[in-house]
Amino acid sequence: MILTKKSLTNIQVLDFSSFIPGPLAARLLADAGAQVTKIERPTGDPLTAPPFAGMDSPAYKWLNRDKTCQRLNLKDMAALKLLLTQICHTDIIIESYRPGVMDRLGLGYNKMKLLNPGLIYCAISGFGQTQSRPGHDLNFQAEAGLLHRSAGDGIIPLPSALLADIAAGSYPAVINILLALRQREQSGQGCYLDINITGNLQPFRECSRFSNTAQDKTWNLLEGASPRYQIYETRDAGKVAVAALEEHFWHLFTQAIGLDSSHLTLDPSLLIDIIGQRIRSQDQHYWQNRFLRLHACVSVVD
Repeated sequence: MILTKKSLTNIQVLDFSSFIPGPLAARLLADAGAQVTKIERPTGDPLTAPPFAGMDSPAYKWLNRDKTCQRLNLKDMAALKLLLTQICHTDIIIESYRPGVMDRLGLGYNKMKLLNPGLIYCAISGFGQTQSRPGHDLNFQAEAGLLHRSAGDGIIPLPSALLADIAAGSYPAVINILLALRQREQSGQGCYLDINITGNLQPFRECSRFSNTAQDKTWNLLEGASPRYQIYETRDAGKVAVAALEEHFWHLFTQAIGLDSSHLTLDPSLLIDIIGQRIRSQDQHYWQNRFLRLHACVSVVD
């Protein structure tokens, strides 16, 4: 996400969130010039506690750069009074506690908007504000029905990226905060944003419906059934990522690896094996040179 460094100058943010979705959203606002104050519990952010790497945690440092940090006991009346004096000058609050926690602490939206009607209050949760359940990225992807989509041979691998936290948490938060700032320019009023991570994963599931061929609604084009959309291994354990979906890209790729028209009528599973054998016959460097100027949606990776 690209935001101009000066675009949010003079915007004040209080970040009550922890782990990844909220802190990353706040950091993106800081990258755009916002003044972000991170409010942590006295023991610090969970990313600085076991099993993470303490204050030297690379994730913690990356997520919280360009922020000012305050450690406060939010159950302490003096700390609460200190925060309430800041609310009138705050543009955005980001929080990721379980639903109801901020209300119990005396920092819920209904109370805060009385102090500051222009406040934009962004609550990020795993399942929306009606479900007080804990969870992390793996839980959200599982409940959104995404994990089985990557299954092969009955094995469900762990996701290699924090799709839920970032794509369904941080980014929707930032997008809606920016929209709310624009709306506030026109109305003068702030608003409450309920960022439901699991709910925001729904488009990823819906898009899987478009991954079948016109001829066969059960043939999952993007989920491992097609030779056109596969990761093949080279002789030296490198990887070739093939996404040659369009006919002209597919033609260029098959020509480059020496397949003729007779191969292309084979059963897809058999063709996957044949292409796999071809790719495994050479090392990564060979295929990198072979595909360098191919322009056929083929990438060679370690």
